[in-house]
Amino acid sequence: MTPKPHERLASYMDARRTELGLSWRQVAEAANVTVTTVNAVRRGSNDPSPLTRRGIEKALQWAPGSIQAILDGREPAPAQESSGIRLVQPPADEPGDEGLDEKLDRAQRLLAEGMALLEELRRERRESG
Repeated sequence: MTPKPHERLASYMDARRTELGLSWRQVAEAANVTVTTVNAVRRGSNDPSPLTRRGIEKALQWAPGSIQAILDGREPAPAQESSGIRLVQPPADEPGDEGLDEKLDRAQRLLAEGMALLEELRRERRESG
């Protein structure tokens, strides 16, 4: 059974928060919203404003538009500040674009996995150093 879009978002948010070692309070503070607002977004009981979405994306170190991408069944992208790489969505009306969305999603997923691995290595170095 496929999870509902907000269940999927909650799962991604939980995983990212854990990966970053943050509490929900820290996420809310970094997003400049309340913990209640973050929880409402996770439950799907609140359709957040663009400003709230951007704050949460920034707090979770995701690129702008990542929340909507997750809700649409795609992957979040790491923030530009984290990767130094920016993936741009190609125009949909150009000929020969079949499969580009899937390739872009795969590239973003691989980049996110690589950034997570890099952060894990940095964390291990700090702990062992």
